[in-house]
Amino acid sequence: MSSKIIFITNDNKLLEYGGELFNSEYEIINFVSNEPDIDSLDCKEVLDHKLDRIYEQVIKIHGPDVNVICEKVGLSIDNMKGYPGAQINNYHKTIGNNGICFFNGNSNAVMTTCMGLINPSGKYIYEEQLEGKIINIGNNSTDDWKSVFIPHLSFNNRQYFSKTYTQLPLEIRYKINGKIKCIVNLKKHIVKFDSKKPNNNRRTSVSNLTKNKIENIIKNEIIRDKMKSKSRSPSRSSSMSKSRTKSVLKTINNDLF
Repeated sequence: MSSKIIFITNDNKLLEYGGELFNSEYEIINFVSNEPDIDSLDCKEVLDHKLDRIYEQVIKIHGPDVNVICEKVGLSIDNMKGYPGAQINNYHKTIGNNGICFFNGNSNAVMTTCMGLINPSGKYIYEEQLEGKIINIGNNSTDDWKSVFIPHLSFNNRQYFSKTYTQLPLEIRYKINGKIKCIVNLKKHIVKFDSKKPNNNRRTSVSNLTKNKIENIIKNEIIRDKMKSKSRSPSRSSSMSKSRTKSVLKTINNDLF
């Protein structure tokens, strides 16, 4: 029977990443937990505590031989001295995007992505940070808070300097996506743990396997994104799709492997 990977998340995109990266080698399960966060602004501290508590719940149902993955994303805003941090979702629910723009517009901010793994071999937490700022124009959209956060990009991407995270094209978002980088690192621990089990003849190259899976995610998502766009001609869309895919895959080689 394949090893189980339990994702504690309400992010369908993360589940898609997990499904592609681990595929049929592992049984992917989404576990719903009502475990509350501790009262802290530090994403890593919140995640560390939550992993221990959720692992206790999971092993009662699935047994101890499982890999539990949990995530926490936060936003630390300079003009509030780091608040709300790990409590950004509560902050967003309270005042909405329009309120965030009103109180924090033009303030620098840091988006922190933490992802942790706990299994019988130990606990591992990775963190990625993305600097940026809050837009200063009211935003009444029903989107999450990422639609008012403008990431600081490299000069090569200067044409997107005024774009919020959700407005960025897919190839740029993949370059700055902390979840992909975190889950790549976590997979190394899962494969290492799995390879030490008795009677396990699996011989897996983590880097090649992960890169191929991420390539499939990117290609499929760019195709879906291309199909949604009605303003392009078929020939131009095909050319742009190939160019965008090539750009993102080059980033994978440079940044992840």
